[in-house]
Amino acid sequence: MAQKIMSLQNRKNQKRRFIFLFLLPTLICFFLFYFYSVVTIFLTSFAKWDYTNLNTPEFLGFDKLFENYRYVFKEYPFFTEALINSVRWAVIGVIIQVPLAVSVAITLSKKLKGWKISRNLYIVPSIISSAAMGLIFLQIYNPNYGVVNQIIHLFNPSFKDSVLLTPGLNIVAMTGAYIFFAGASTIMILGQIFAIPEEVQEAAILDNITGWRKEWYITIPMIKGTIKTVSIMAATSG
Repeated sequence: MAQKIMSLQNRKNQKRRFIFLFLLPTLICFFLFYFYSVVTIFLTSFAKWDYTNLNTPEFLGFDKLFENYRYVFKEYPFFTEALINSVRWAVIGVIIQVPLAVSVAITLSKKLKGWKISRNLYIVPSIISSAAMGLIFLQIYNPNYGVVNQIIHLFNPSFKDSVLLTPGLNIVAMTGAYIFFAGASTIMILGQIFAIPEEVQEAAILDNITGWRKEWYITIPMIKGTIKTVSIMAATSG
């Protein structure tokens, strides 16, 4: 019995070592290209340096530790506005992408006619680079021949400004672009829905829990972990 326990323990340790070895390249890249950069920038923020020579930052001293931060908030009022906009876009990204992704994923999970084609079409914008999507939306919102401006011109012929430069409309226009980035979140949620055991679904049907009640009380609680993940992704990608 003791030998079996030791054998199982050795297998677990061996499995953990394999997992660590597979994760090691990712961890190294994360440390070199992300963690190291973040720490370096954070430490540099407490130093005085010339942008023409970044190799010789001069530490400000503990008496002026937050001098750079005070200077930014005092001398650059647009920094506060940019910070507020960043938080705003993070919230908007979650509010738009997550409910949309959950709704579409639940609909696709019904496996209605043509659901595979719809799934593939819906994920296409997510596999296009952000730069390419940016160029596409610049054409859509172009003030001279953009589709959006043409539609607005039908109802308001005097409108000739750029949607992206018009206060109020620019937020709506940029918010609409979030819809095209919800494909990846939808696929993640859809995969988790398909992973729900059939026994759970059958038990819900036997208990007469069908329709939206099944989705609300069974499906959504069982995909909460994935919803949290896509919420973080939506907030940080904004």
